[in-house]
Amino acid sequence: MLHKETCYATTLDKEGEIIDRREFKNEREEWEKFVEGIPRDSKVAIEACSYWYPADGMDKN
Repeated sequence: MLHKETCYATTLDKEGEIIDRREFKNEREEWEKFVEGIPRDSKVAIEACSYWYPADGMDKN
């Protein structure tokens, strides 16, 4: 879930079990730390909102 200053993210395995759940600031460095542990072939869902920068960056990588 994205908010103006904070993101709440949950990583699930293929069975839907929670692997990781965390809160972090909506800053590029924080997003990079979050996604570096996720395999490249993973599917990512982001709540629709006006803060699209992280999604744009993930799409390019």
